[in-house]
Amino acid sequence: MSNTTPIEPIDFNAHYAGPVIQHFMVDPENTRTIEAIKFTYKCLRDGYHRTNSLRSSFNDVIVKETIDFIKFRYDLFKNYAEHFFPKCYKPDMDALVIAVICDSFIDDANSPFDPTTDEDMRQSDHEVITTEFSSPLALHYACDIYEGARQIAKYGMPDEYDPHLFQEALFLAHINVFQTLREFEDNFEHMNDDELREVLDHDFKPARTFVFRHNIMGEALLDFMDEAERRITACLEPQTAPKPRDGHLTLVKG
Repeated sequence: MSNTTPIEPIDFNAHYAGPVIQHFMVDPENTRTIEAIKFTYKCLRDGYHRTNSLRSSFNDVIVKETIDFIKFRYDLFKNYAEHFFPKCYKPDMDALVIAVICDSFIDDANSPFDPTTDEDMRQSDHEVITTEFSSPLALHYACDIYEGARQIAKYGMPDEYDPHLFQEALFLAHINVFQTLREFEDNFEHMNDDELREVLDHDFKPARTFVFRHNIMGEALLDFMDEAERRITACLEPQTAPKPRDGHLTLVKG
């Protein structure tokens, strides 16, 4: 009778996303953060597979892209989440960190379940299939937070809203505006007048309905927005011809 110890299956994404997890020094007990990093790594890896041939430095490239994708938003989360929410409110940090890290990839995590076998057909029509997240509820709430933040950023502060997860969506909307400002800073010199006006009308105008100075995150964000608006306004001001000086001009007559 064999005493061979069963071999545990290798978690591919955990193994290859390990350098990303180490880079952010994530506590092993922060399960949702680790799962979100692994899932984001997987999405970037799959996208890279579709557009590039495999080479020896493949994983190094994906690790760097994953770090770059996550770092700005995750740093904002770590810097501001503790100070943003009302003292009487207990935010769902598990769902929020998934929404912050995964960003637009959250739609892939919540893609409809596609049954392929008879056993699959017996499962719920609305089941979400993903091996990355051990808590379907946390993932479901993360998707709600992401969609709520998208609506707030697009239409501004709503007059009426469901209080469930609204504060988390509001926080994520702040992060999204920070990211818009970062993209503006990176592309400012190459933007035409129409693109600058679109930033003012479609990004900054709604943001000013929900970003306030009553917390350090809102104060920092408004400072950056004010400076960006000054730069945009200066570029859009009509360039007038210089006014003639008062008095007579001294002419040299031949």
